[in-house]
Amino acid sequence: MESIIEIVRSIRNARAQYNVESVRWVEAQIYGGRLTPAIILYSQAIETLARARPVTFLDTREEAPSGAELSTTDQILDLLLDALDARGLEYSVAAEVTNADVELPAIAYTPGGLPVLQGCTPPLAAPFLDVRLVDRDVILARSDVEVANALAFNYAVNLAVPTAGGDVEFTRGWTAVDATIRGRTFTFFNTHLEVSGNPFARAVQFAQASEMALILGTLDNTVVAVGDFNSSAADGASVECAAPGPNPGDPPVMFPCPTPYEVLRLSGYMDTWDLRGGPWSPGFTCCQADLLDNELSEHDERIDLIWVRPAPDHFGGPVARGVRAQVLGDDPADKSPGRLWPSDHAGVGAAMTIRVPK
Repeated sequence: MESIIEIVRSIRNARAQYNVESVRWVEAQIYGGRLTPAIILYSQAIETLARARPVTFLDTREEAPSGAELSTTDQILDLLLDALDARGLEYSVAAEVTNADVELPAIAYTPGGLPVLQGCTPPLAAPFLDVRLVDRDVILARSDVEVANALAFNYAVNLAVPTAGGDVEFTRGWTAVDATIRGRTFTFFNTHLEVSGNPFARAVQFAQASEMALILGTLDNTVVAVGDFNSSAADGASVECAAPGPNPGDPPVMFPCPTPYEVLRLSGYMDTWDLRGGPWSPGFTCCQADLLDNELSEHDERIDLIWVRPAPDHFGGPVARGVRAQVLGDDPADKSPGRLWPSDHAGVGAAMTIRVPK
């Protein structure tokens, strides 16, 4: 179902980017490879929710005419940098990693809205839109911040998503840089961990959080770690996880494992939201409705986090002082002209003074 949501969201984002009127239909072409048999069952829903007709599902990418592909995902980073530049803010890419790369298929519809049997083709004059999801993690650096030692890697353990066409691995990753401000250097780390939808996914979460803690545990710097951790303090210290049985057909092996939040807490990281001054706030950051069209905010959990960890030779006093933090993009005034939320998640911003050894 998440793949269907991503298809609809991508088409709607493309409509918004090109200022397509809400009453107009657009024609879309989608390639999904092994996901095609599963997604094809939801073609009517894609047409209705994305207001796209005809929607054509291709067996191969080569079927798309030259120049037909429109990938809004590839353009998001440029749009963000342009928007920052328009505000007089100079940022550049300091580190970038490509994670999952999925291009999704479709069933064709005639102009009259009738489904075309698999193997048939839509009218030759129909323009096409190729929908592709490329997941990336990126660190942007302000022009007055010196950065070095950029790292970008995928996690060793990732979730295999079962589909009618076979399992598809959804790769996750992380980026890191050493940032120097006023002669003091710290490590800035960014990631997006797997979701916690079932015991198998929670086991992957645990593996990724553990890999993160292990990697950062080798560093001598003060560390600021940010990202969508898909885990909160409200999840508790441990959850039920699962791994495949030792032999084909064996039942899964169930076991308790720490949540990512607990893994980081036990590794010496401090949640800056708990260190912030000012009035109490739950700090919820997730999640709006799948299509972002809900009237009131539906955020009910805090999983987008900013952590800080002292350097191993840290001495005396707190590692972070004067912490000011707020949730961004969760006010109805932040909605687009089409009354959509900026994202299913809110952002989190924080300002603080961190203690960095000389």
